[in-house]
Amino acid sequence: CRDFIHDEEYRFSRSRLSRPLQAQRLKFHGHAITVGEAPAPSDIYWANLDFPRKLGIVRRLGIVVLCMVMLLVCVGLLSAGMQAQGAADQTWQNLAACSETESDKAETESEKNDCRCGQMGYAKVLEEQPAECMEWLKKVSGATALATLGSVVSCMVN
Repeated sequence: CRDFIHDEEYRFSRSRLSRPLQAQRLKFHGHAITVGEAPAPSDIYWANLDFPRKLGIVRRLGIVVLCMVMLLVCVGLLSAGMQAQGAADQTWQNLAACSETESDKAETESEKNDCRCGQMGYAKVLEEQPAECMEWLKKVSGATALATLGSVVSCMVN
């Protein structure tokens, strides 16, 4: 290839900035020609030669957009999982703050019930199912579900 092309004539084809300086007779339909070493025939994937360049660009752009969407979905899921985990932790902290001495200091009837039911324990509340502990059972179950959801989402994203 180097035998047929005079390097000196096509020296302006090497740089994108100097291509406009290329002689008019060395251009093809007004467009600068870039000259370089041809790849070995074994390095060419011949099935792609009839593939339009615009279609390749559109496909690459589609892949980039798809990757960005997937990245945003993963970030959203991770954020939702972390919020669910935080809400569950806060609920557990509130329910665990009750001790025998603090149950008398609780301000509302709901807080007193939460303390009493917490002192009874999850298994005993499930076994006996006292009516005053049903709200507490919903809170604890919800906190457990949120913690589980947060853990599952974090595992899926990672």
